[in-house]
Parts: sequence; C-alpha cells; structure tokens
Amino acid sequence: MRFLITPQLALVLIVFFGGFFGVLACRVGSPYRDAIVERNFAVTSEWKEIATEKVKVVGDNQFLSITFDEPLYAAYGDDGIRIENGPLFNPDILLMDEDGTKYPLPYQGKLGNQRMNYGFKPGLPRNKSFPKILIRSDFPFEAKSIIWTHYYFKDIK
Repeated sequence: MRFLITPQLALVLIVFFGGFFGVLACRVGSPYRDAIVERNFAVTSEWKEIATEKVKVVGDNQFLSITFDEPLYAAYGDDGIRIENGPLFNPDILLMDEDGTKYPLPYQGKLGNQRMNYGFKPGLPRNKSFPKILIRSDFPFEAKSIIWTHYYFKDIK
C-alpha cells in the first residue's frame, strides 16, 4: 500500500509544524518583553513629555531603555552614554503616575553598547498607572527608540 501526501495534508503538516516550532522559538527567545514607546525621538535640554499607555508595572523587574546609533555608544565599563571623543552622560528621566507623582529612573545598566536601561529602585507601585514619561539631557541626542521593558526572574537563564 502506498502512502500519498495530498496537497491538503502537506498544508496541514506545514501549518502544524510551523506553529509548533514558532511557539518553541518564542519560548526559548529573549526573556525581555518590550513595548516601543517612541521612535526617532529628539532628547533636548528642555523637559519633553511623552504620553503613553504602554508603561505597565508587570513582571519582576521593569525598566525604560533608550537605543541610539553611532556616534553615541556605551563602552564596556561605562555607566552612561558616551559621545565619540566626548563626555559620559545620562539623560534625566521621570515617570509620572496618574496623580502627578514623579519617579526618577536612574541608570540601571545596558543591553549591548547601544541600549541603555533606566529603572526605579526598589520597584514601582503596581496599583498605579503611568501615563507620562518626562525626559531631558544636558547633551541633546537622537534616541532611535524608547522602550518599556519587563521580565520575570524565572525566564532569566
């Protein structure tokens, strides 16, 4: 007896295995859950307000990331952004809750040499919403993206 694969069976197999491996790839991927808040944002010396619904206090840790392109970089051991042949700096970042309370987000670390992380310690209140981000810098620069990230400790391997 001969077993024939019909076009319909082939399609079912492709969908099944594609979905299976797609889910598997997501599970073993990055533990970080990112929500892009802004793209191509000019950070200036004046306070700028970003209205957002993407800041959610979920997971075990949360932080705001700023990505940027050269000539800005964050070398190993640097605790801030460096301008080529220039000073080390960090923008001033405040998260504002619905009551107007402001939470500073100081430098927390980095992911690679062009993504800096800023977070509130010991943690943000979970019973609040945070509809605004305020940002400024003594050294104006172009942020490629501003990202709100959270993760669960159990996902970090």
